[in-house]
Amino acid sequence: MSADRVRDEIQAAWRRYFVILSGLAMVVLVLTLVLWPWPYTLVVEYFELPQLERQFGFRGARLPIPGDPSSKIYGIAEVVPGGVLANSGVRSGDVPIAHHGGLWDFYGALQEAQSGQPAAFTVIALAEWRDTPLKRRIMLPALGSASSPERAGGPTTR
Repeated sequence: MSADRVRDEIQAAWRRYFVILSGLAMVVLVLTLVLWPWPYTLVVEYFELPQLERQFGFRGARLPIPGDPSSKIYGIAEVVPGGVLANSGVRSGDVPIAHHGGLWDFYGALQEAQSGQPAAFTVIALAEWRDTPLKRRIMLPALGSASSPERAGGPTTR
């Protein structure tokens, strides 16, 4: 076998590997784009938010939707009296809502407040889920600021 023939076969093999790897990369990319909200939601709900529960004084959980107990939605199962969320006006049974995902909006607001920026998110009471729900805008203070509700006292809902 000549050196030129061996070189040509090696180059052809690398082209085939490149085509196969490119095809696999495209499959991974398409699956990521199609499934993206699902893995992100799982990470936020089961890994990120539990780390923030103690600091902000709440416990989140999947709550059954009134009138359809087989369906559940992430909500605030428990609020610690005197905690940051309680002082901001959040109540047990509140569900964070937003146009593209209340869970993500809620998580983003907690991260902003934790990093020293005032933040806000919107909730509805789970009991009002089937009726005309009343949205409440919750204003979170920047943690550690002098104007935070845990120091000033009282809710900051609008």
